[in-house]
Amino acid sequence: TSSTPTVCSADGKELKLITVGNCTFKVSTPKTKDYILKESVQNVTITERRIKPDLVMGTIDNQTAKNLPKIIEIFRVYSPTGFPVLPIGTTPTVCNPNGFYVQIVGGGTCTLTYQSEATTSNLASDLYSVSFEVSRDPQTITFSPTTNVNLSSRSLALTAIASSGAGVIFSTITPTICSISGSTLNLLSAGNCAVTATQGGTATFAPVSATANIVIAGSPVVDRTTITCVKGKSTKRVIGVNPKCPKGFKIRR
Repeated sequence: TSSTPTVCSADGKELKLITVGNCTFKVSTPKTKDYILKESVQNVTITERRIKPDLVMGTIDNQTAKNLPKIIEIFRVYSPTGFPVLPIGTTPTVCNPNGFYVQIVGGGTCTLTYQSEATTSNLASDLYSVSFEVSRDPQTITFSPTTNVNLSSRSLALTAIASSGAGVIFSTITPTICSISGSTLNLLSAGNCAVTATQGGTATFAPVSATANIVIAGSPVVDRTTITCVKGKSTKRVIGVNPKCPKGFKIRR
């Protein structure tokens, strides 16, 4: 029950908040054959409805990936109560915030988020996001394999060097003509084989790739096998891709 019905009212089960002010209400259990009457009077202050604050955000200039790691100072954000709202980093491979500073550790997009906490007078703010770019240095790749090869070679060793010194990966878009096994080009059939050497980028260097066309000529090399077949005292040699002994003969082990 409520003794301040203009501030808060009660219907026996629910307390309804009507306006700002002091609300006095009583919680009780009735007397029974086993228990006496028990009452508890509560006094609470009803305040204004909490609001969701707006945060004032700044911008951060784009950076370069030179001389990493490096630390830059960023703008300050404050809650309605005057307390600082510190950023949280979501891209740890690019940047890591610490108070009003950000340590840049790699190239890419650095994203920071801000959100003020809920208090007795304010709700938590929306989640704000601020991003800036950390540009990586361009790099080159040297890839100049032989332009003509014969199927009889069966394979070709590939070599490519990235100016960053990082590892290079090879791939092909013509898998019926040639295939890749690490740094080895497998020659499958005659035609134009397109091979791409790719360096996926590092913390300070941007990705780079180079494509070369290799003309494969000639006919496939067929591996032939020789077996010896015997029948009593008779012996025959059979040569072929998948040789088999004539009827009545057995292969000599």
